[in-house]
Amino acid sequence: MKRLKGIVLSTTVGLIVSGSGAIAGQPTLINAGIGIATIGAMLSKHNELLGEVNTLTTALGELQLATVQNHGKVNQQIGKLTLNINEQSQKLEKQTIELRTHSTRQRSVLSNLDKIQHKQKRLDLTLANHEKQLLSFKTQPSLPPMRKKETVVAITSSQGSIPVKRVYIDGNNLKYAAEALDIQIDFKSLKIAIAELGSQTDHQLDFNYYIGSSPHKNYGQERSLKRLDQLGYNVTALPVIVQENKTMKTVGDDIAIATDMMKNVKKGDEVILVSGDGDFLPVVQAIQQRGAKVILVSKKGMVNSQLRQECNEFIALEDLAIAQLTKLRIA
Repeated sequence: MKRLKGIVLSTTVGLIVSGSGAIAGQPTLINAGIGIATIGAMLSKHNELLGEVNTLTTALGELQLATVQNHGKVNQQIGKLTLNINEQSQKLEKQTIELRTHSTRQRSVLSNLDKIQHKQKRLDLTLANHEKQLLSFKTQPSLPPMRKKETVVAITSSQGSIPVKRVYIDGNNLKYAAEALDIQIDFKSLKIAIAELGSQTDHQLDFNYYIGSSPHKNYGQERSLKRLDQLGYNVTALPVIVQENKTMKTVGDDIAIATDMMKNVKKGDEVILVSGDGDFLPVVQAIQQRGAKVILVSKKGMVNSQLRQECNEFIALEDLAIAQLTKLRIA
C-alpha cells in the first residue's frame, strides 16, 4: 500500500512540476516534472511485475508442496507394491520347490513300481514252479496231501529223511508291521517270498498262519480267511477279547505257535518265524537244540534284539516284495 501511495505521489508531483514549468516557461522544470512522472510510471509497472512475481512464487510453492506430497504417496504405493511382489515371489519360490520335490517323489515311486512289477512277474513264475512241485507230491502214492498239519506230521514220522520248511506267521505282529510300513500285505507274494528264503534244496512246505477271529465274523474277515485257505495257509483262528481300553487282543496266539513248533519241528527242518516277539526266544532255542535252523523275519525296529541274535538268520520284512501294488500309498 505504501509503495502504491509513493507511485501516485511521484506521478502527481511530476505532473505538477511539469505544469509549473510550462506555466513559468521553464524547460528545466518541464523536463524535471516529466522525469518524475516517468519514474512514477516505471514504479507502477515495477509494482505490477513484482505482484506477478509474488503470485508466481506462491503458485510455485504450492506446486512444490503438492509435488512433495504426491511423491510421498507414490513412494508409499511403490513400497507396498514392492512388498507384495516380494511376498508373491517367496510364495512362488516355495511352490516351485514343492513342485520339484513332488515331481522327484513321483518319479521315484513310479520307478519303484516298475521294479516291483518286474519282481512280481518273477515271483509268480516261482510260485507256479512251487505249485507244480506240490502237485507232484500230492500225486505220489506214498505222500498224501500236506494241506493239514496232521498230514505233515505223518509224513515226517514215516519218512524222517524228508526235511520240511515250516513257516509260522504271527498274524497280529505282521499286521502291526504292515501298518508301520504303510502297506497292505499281498499274501500270495508273501508266500512266494518266504518260500525263497533259506535253503533251496528240496523241502516240503508247511505254511501256518495264526490270527485272532471274533465269533461274529464280518464279510471282510470271512473273505480274508478264505483267501488264506485258498493260498495253502494252515490258518489257526484264535479267540479275541475286548480289553478295558477298548482295544482287541488275541488270546493264546503265542502259545499256539510255540506249541505247534515244539510238536512238529524235527532235526533237519528249516523254521521261518515271522514275528519279532521276544516271547519266542525259549522255543527257538529248544528247536535249535534238535538240529533245526531258524530264520527270523520281522520289521526293523520291531524285533527283540535277543531273539534276533539267537536265530540263525534275520531277514527284514521291508526287504521283501510283499505289498499289494494297488494299495501302495503314493505321497
